[in-house]
Amino acid sequence: MDRLRAPFSFSASIGRAAWQPRWIDAALILCGAALILRWGLIGDPLAGYDEQFYLLVGQRWLDGALPYVDIWDRKPPGLFALYAAAAALGSGGVLAYQLLATGVAAATALIIAAIVARHEARSVGIACGLLYLLYLTPLRGDVGQAPVFYNALIAAAALAVFAAWPRLETQRGHALAVAAMLACGAALTIKTTVIFESAAFGIALLIGSRRAGLGWPAIARRAGLFMAIGATPFLLFAAWFAAHGALDAFWFANARSAMLRRHDWAWADAIQLGFLLASLAPLALLGMLGWRHRSVSQRAEQELMLGWLAAAAIGVVSVGIYHEHYALPMLVPLAIVAAPFIARGPLRLSLLALIAAAPLYAALVEAPRQGARDRADWQAIAAAIPARVRHECMFVFAGPPILYQATDACLVSRFAFPDHLASAGEAGALGIDPSAELDRVLAARPAVIVTDDDPYALMRSAAATARVDAVLARHYRLRARIRTRFFEHDRTLLIWVHNG
Repeated sequence: MDRLRAPFSFSASIGRAAWQPRWIDAALILCGAALILRWGLIGDPLAGYDEQFYLLVGQRWLDGALPYVDIWDRKPPGLFALYAAAAALGSGGVLAYQLLATGVAAATALIIAAIVARHEARSVGIACGLLYLLYLTPLRGDVGQAPVFYNALIAAAALAVFAAWPRLETQRGHALAVAAMLACGAALTIKTTVIFESAAFGIALLIGSRRAGLGWPAIARRAGLFMAIGATPFLLFAAWFAAHGALDAFWFANARSAMLRRHDWAWADAIQLGFLLASLAPLALLGMLGWRHRSVSQRAEQELMLGWLAAAAIGVVSVGIYHEHYALPMLVPLAIVAAPFIARGPLRLSLLALIAAAPLYAALVEAPRQGARDRADWQAIAAAIPARVRHECMFVFAGPPILYQATDACLVSRFAFPDHLASAGEAGALGIDPSAELDRVLAARPAVIVTDDDPYALMRSAAATARVDAVLARHYRLRARIRTRFFEHDRTLLIWVHNG
């Protein structure tokens, strides 16, 4: 029998399946594919944008700074802990976090393969895993965005839910359900929007428990246990920050700040939403075709899949901003739903080749080209920043956050992410008066201020930009003007050095 079509061991799908001989080849295929597809940007310090800041927070946490107090963001602490682990490996952390993200992406693809192989041939599962890896690129998941990490935990939770579903009245089924909730809880410490997928899994497990014959008192106990287990990882982090006197800052950043952010719908949002939908459309088409070709055994789980897809979609739209990477959580359920079509749909090979062409070109041709250009640009940028920023600080008003990490510059403000003090929409969501903070930063006269000429910065505060420009005109001289890439368009970085 073809090893890639060997029967799937359902009970072994939790835990040891990936290490059994018949799954080693799948792991090797998916790990190799992940490395090849992401190779063009591995080691590129300018790759991504948010990831550069996550690495900075992780590094400064290692150095003794306290997230939310000494360096601020609204992302949960688990994400920064992952980046701190990467930074701990040394060499600036760039290569480490990108390789870590690559390994996690491959693990997610392997879990997808395991879920699919419960009903289809293992080769189909591997194909679905490859599909997931391919579509990380057009959705900007090719570096280290948060969903790249928490998708693995949500996929693991889904595998546990599917395994528990037929046996929820048993001790093993209950243990699998608890494991699923623990994985969801861990994911919640990386991005809070996974609350929707976590809730969907929890509700599904409770409905399944009721159908399995459990009484309402037992259902109530399970509901309480599921919520407690799911909240535990987040509460452990909260306890750690409370022990360090930072519970208020932790709570504001993680629970309140996002609700205070202002975002007015504009034509740019419609364009972003169009890009998001266009990037997701090929995989969504495969998902719809797969839904039509699902087998009888797969129909028994259709409520679970519909709930998962709906919850992931709610998570995408709940943010209110439509960057492509916000759709990354949709990739996992869509890749799984596509399996029946990949297994037996008409013209499946032709359609797969057509759908894979653009992501393959982006990953294997465009990404290496961009990576090479980024490395050349980076040499010029790094050379333009004087060493005295280590002691006299730097302020990146607009530009790549990696500048702080690479130069070991001291921070003149705990709001080091450029968008926080520069964006009009953040004004009420930082817990401070951003105008006063910007004035304080400018009065400190950092050794270097970095700005840009980005014509797409529609959300940038005109008042903040005017104040920065006024200070630059009086107290700074332009040291370098460097044209570089920022996602899909170019911008010119302006590096200003203090006259003193």
